[in-house]
Amino acid sequence: MSLYSYLDFPDIKYEGPRIEEHFPNIFTTFSQMAAVLTLYFSMILIGPSLMKKYSPFRPKRWLLAYNILQVICNVFLLYLIFDCCGLGIFRVWNHVCDPVSSSVGFDQQVQFKVLRLMYVYYLIKIFDLIDTVFLILMKKQLSFLHLFHHSSMVFSIWVTTSFFREQIGIFFGFMNTLVHAVMYCYYFLSSFGPVAQKYLSWKKHLTSLQMAQFIVSLAVLVKMKFENCHVTQCFWLLWGFNIICFLGFFCNFYIKAYGRKKKTD
Repeated sequence: MSLYSYLDFPDIKYEGPRIEEHFPNIFTTFSQMAAVLTLYFSMILIGPSLMKKYSPFRPKRWLLAYNILQVICNVFLLYLIFDCCGLGIFRVWNHVCDPVSSSVGFDQQVQFKVLRLMYVYYLIKIFDLIDTVFLILMKKQLSFLHLFHHSSMVFSIWVTTSFFREQIGIFFGFMNTLVHAVMYCYYFLSSFGPVAQKYLSWKKHLTSLQMAQFIVSLAVLVKMKFENCHVTQCFWLLWGFNIICFLGFFCNFYIKAYGRKKKTD
């Protein structure tokens, strides 16, 4: 079953290039995406129980390789974004309704670049699920924020790539990719253990950066509403809900993680 035939959104009639016309059929169908998330949730339910018999796994070399690969993937994604939009990605606030077409037009070649970018972004969100595998192997606690963020991003990016493909999604992906590139640089350094601790005093600012991206995304959505951008209602509901939830959960995490430290200080 293809990306475009499983669901029927009455207000969506996207006629751009299809993933199955240009890329291998990898994780593109609803059943494949659902299988990935089913496997993910099964791992969350079963994994910690299986690890009770074993000592925490210390995959230092694997973590180093994984984190540097994540940095490379996110830097490559940033390259695709600039290849698609150019410097126009920094002028989104003035063109919230059509940030891509206002900068570089929206001919067939640009539409293909948008499709390629969103598909690669989706695959990287699936790759991100390996974060949870390492946490389970190291017998670390899995927070609701971690699980919700990872699983909802896979589902939401699949839906967005399949049905909406709104231009503003490129900007949301740009901010998220930039944050992830910085974040995995931090994780890469932390993989070295105590020897790298003196270089890791900026974790608090990393959380602030994550919250900032959601505040900016929310502001962009509000401006789009005021400017009556022609965007499907499903897109508003999906990403409005996601961004508000992410912002709330990250604010809660920030208060718990750093608010208490201030009080004790």
